[in-house]
Amino acid sequence: MDVEYTDRAAISDYAGGDIDVLQSLGIMTGKEDGRFDPQASLTGVQMAKVLSGMLKKAKFM
Repeated sequence: MDVEYTDRAAISDYAGGDIDVLQSLGIMTGKEDGRFDPQASLTGVQMAKVLSGMLKKAKFM
């Protein structure tokens, strides 16, 4: 993982690897203050960024 989130311990073990992959692809980057904030809900804008990033990586966009 390129970014070491300050709240890494709060990320569930089952999700850590997937978060690492999404982060390395630039699809999920966490918060500006260095947190990932795994207990927060995604906003519509955040979800749009994730979907857009995934579609671009899959060459659908």
